[in-house]
Amino acid sequence: MNTEKDLTSYHRHDQDYKNLYDIGNLIDAYEKDGINAQFESAGYTKILAMFPSVRGVHVDIGCGGGWLLVKTSPFFRRVIGVDPSADALRVARDITKNISNIELVHSDMTDVFKNLSLQEPVFITTATVLSHIQDWYVESFLKYVNNLPQGSILLFGEPYGGNIHRRLWYVRSKRWWAKALSDWQLVFVEDENKKQYGIGGVKVGSSQVLNAYHMRTWEKFEWALSGAYFSMRTFFANLYQATKRLTQYFYRGKV
Repeated sequence: MNTEKDLTSYHRHDQDYKNLYDIGNLIDAYEKDGINAQFESAGYTKILAMFPSVRGVHVDIGCGGGWLLVKTSPFFRRVIGVDPSADALRVARDITKNISNIELVHSDMTDVFKNLSLQEPVFITTATVLSHIQDWYVESFLKYVNNLPQGSILLFGEPYGGNIHRRLWYVRSKRWWAKALSDWQLVFVEDENKKQYGIGGVKVGSSQVLNAYHMRTWEKFEWALSGAYFSMRTFFANLYQATKRLTQYFYRGKV
């Protein structure tokens, strides 16, 4: 399997944890009702109620400061938070230090599966992680997800729809997800504000999948058109910034 990695997002967010996040403030924020509301609104409560037999292992990819681990720890025998950022895990260790069934793994999302022996159905999650990573590397990761035990469940807090591909922001169609997760029956969540965010699924095997989310001709055209629009917008935005920097550079040289 391809060993290359897209680490652009890691470098950016690792620096955020180094520079921006204060542990005390994060702990205070995690203890407020906003986190409880997020756990409910993002669909975690609902999917756990739908699959009461999956209670062995929860793996959270890109766990960051660890708020989700705290919320799922009462439901699972073993909760594993995975993040490539040592600084993110430093925050998570402080937040989860009194919870005995939480494990923190300093690892890339693909490497972790090489060391985990998962023999029973698991619950795997992300929270706006894969949207910051290029398609080819997400596809590499999803091959491991396809190999999880039958009956496993997932809830990816990722946007879908609108063909946005720009630096650190990649949004895929329902069909893209269905092709990449060919053994999973997927459900795409849309909230009351028509926000296209959240992908749930259960591993049933490719022969049992009921909806592969094929795109109609007009949907393919709309997808291509929106992609072209965002590509052009990104191009001109980058051109403007480059021109601005050059102008400032030459202006300073004349002063």
